Amino acid sequence: MAAESPYFFLSYARGHFDTGSHPHKWIVKFFRDLCADIAELTGSPTPGYMDKQRLEIGTRWPFELTDALATCKVLLPIFSPQYFTSDYCGKEWEIFSRRITRHPWGDDPPKVIIPVHWTPMEIEDLPEMVRHVQHRQADLPQHYQREGLYGIMRLGKYREAYKETVLHLARAIVKAAGVELTPLDESERVPPHQIPSAFTDVKAFKGGLDDR
Repeated sequence: MAAESPYFFLSYARGHFDTGSHPHKWIVKFFRDLCADIAELTGSPTPGYMDKQRLEIGTRWPFELTDALATCKVLLPIFSPQYFTSDYCGKEWEIFSRRITRHPWGDDPPKVIIPVHWTPMEIEDLPEMVRHVQHRQADLPQHYQREGLYGIMRLGKYREAYKETVLHLARAIVKAAGVELTPLDESERVPPHQIPSAFTDVKAFKGGLDDR
């Protein structure tokens, strides 16, 4: 029996979270909390996928990462300044965007990219190619809108706002998953070095690349 595809693929700039004695501490907590809420809402044994490896330039992607990106229902990018200079994040965005362009949609493309703001970012801070994505949701807690996810996780006084934010995102992911985006065929799951980064222009403007 084929494994159930994950509800969401967490796309984040791994190198940005690889500092301190507990690498990924906050992003892992968010991932686990989000998975727990989605599992409660759906009963799914595979609510999400997160790769915890730091991939250097030229490193081969794990097969499970490629499969998760090729079959997941929703892309959940963690927006931060580092995200848009990450070569691999740009490749993840590009691969998922190709799936969207192939989907038989009507007047509007399916809203299957749900950004999360790690730190507060205004629309003018975002690269032009991602501004079309709905990155603000009015019914999210105001504390999240003002502080970003990292802010409400770090400050204990926002604990309830954090829980509310995670549950809201879980519900949004489950709703978006109803689109049933077509997976990539096995033959289309090419090595990432053959995929251009969607953020090439951003990296060129900023004067360099980050490995991850």
